[in-house]
Amino acid sequence: MASTAGPAVAYTAVTGESTARYRVGERLVNIPLPVEAVGVTQDVSGTVYFDKTGQPAAESVVRVELGSLRSDQSRRDNFVRNNVLQVRQYPQAVFVPTEIRGMPWPVPESGQADITIVGQLTIRDVTREVEWTGQAAFDGETMRITAATSVTFDDFNLSQPRVPIVLSVDEVIRLEADIVLQRTGDA
Repeated sequence: MASTAGPAVAYTAVTGESTARYRVGERLVNIPLPVEAVGVTQDVSGTVYFDKTGQPAAESVVRVELGSLRSDQSRRDNFVRNNVLQVRQYPQAVFVPTEIRGMPWPVPESGQADITIVGQLTIRDVTREVEWTGQAAFDGETMRITAATSVTFDDFNLSQPRVPIVLSVDEVIRLEADIVLQRTGDA
C-alpha cells in the first residue's frame, strides 16, 4: 500500500530516455508463422516519490502517452490508437506504484537489485492491480528500472483486433518498461 507518510526522496522520469512497449502475438494472412507486434514510445513521464522507509509515497505516478505508440505498421498503429485504446478519449496509461519489493534502502550509489513493483494500472477507464518484475540498476543519482508484466485484453475491457488481414491475435499482452529516473529532490 502506498505510504501516506510523505515523500523523502523524488526520482523523475528522464524524457526521451525512458521507453514503454507492448508485445502481442498475431497471425497474419499470407505469413505462415506467427509474428509479434511490438509498439514502442518514449513519451513517458512522472515522478516516483519514496518515503522514509523506501516505499512509494501516495503522490507517485508514471504516465505513458498512448497516442505516441509506434510499431512497424502504421495501419496497425492507427487501429490500435482509434479502436483498441481510443486515445482521443483516453490518451494515457497511468501507473501508480503502491509497493516495491527488493529495493535496497537507502538507494545505493551503484549496483542492481531484482525487484517487484505492485501498483494500480489504468488503461482507458479500467484500473487493476498489477505486478511488474524486473531489475533496478543504480548509478549515482540515476536509477534505471527495467520491468515487465502481462495482462489480457479482457483485463482492461479492450477489444482484440479483428480485421481481414489478421487471422488471430493472442489474448495476452506483454507490457515492458525501461524507465530512467533521475534523483530530483529530497524532502
